[in-house]
Amino acid sequence: FMITPSVHNQVELAGRLLDALKAAGVPRLVRLSAIGAEWETPPIFVREHTATEAQIAASGIPATVLRPNSFMTNFIQFTPPDPEGNIRLPLGDAGVSLIDARDVADVAAHVLTTDGHVGKAYTLTGPAPVTVGEVAATIAEVAGRPVTYVDMPEEAMRQGLLGFGLPQPMVDGMMDLWETNRSGATAFVTDAVQELTGRPGRSFAEFARDHAGAWRQA
Repeated sequence: FMITPSVHNQVELAGRLLDALKAAGVPRLVRLSAIGAEWETPPIFVREHTATEAQIAASGIPATVLRPNSFMTNFIQFTPPDPEGNIRLPLGDAGVSLIDARDVADVAAHVLTTDGHVGKAYTLTGPAPVTVGEVAATIAEVAGRPVTYVDMPEEAMRQGLLGFGLPQPMVDGMMDLWETNRSGATAFVTDAVQELTGRPGRSFAEFARDHAGAWRQA
């Protein structure tokens, strides 16, 4: 199972890893890529995945590629409600078919342990698009506290991130990804999780119930 870190030399690291895997004679691999890697103009943060998919194809190693949408866990790890209960993002009312990372793990286990997946790429999504407003309402319900979505103007969001000390390239990448989400490009749903695991992907409501403790105030 091939995962590379989100660092500036991600493509270089992927190339070194592929060289080692090829030298070791691995029979096949599964690559964790990202939604949109096959698009003509991928989001900035996805372009390294596009390049690595090309590296894998050139390596000759039999491979399967997984392209998940944004993870539901982002609302725990990266953009949780702030102390006042606000989730500040510049996504308008766009829906995103967020996926539970547990579903990605289940798909990965399946394609690693069964035949018929070499040379294929699967785009993985949740069962339905959800807006950040719906995410906030769901979190509020399971956590028992007020949570509100604040639709941030893009320039205010950019300046806030820069003021927080994030490097310009990271800010550019985050804003580009959010603009992709805001456009509706990541709202579509696939049936890959159902087809590969035999069950529907988890909804955000189910994810939120399972992780309610992450948002409850002490």
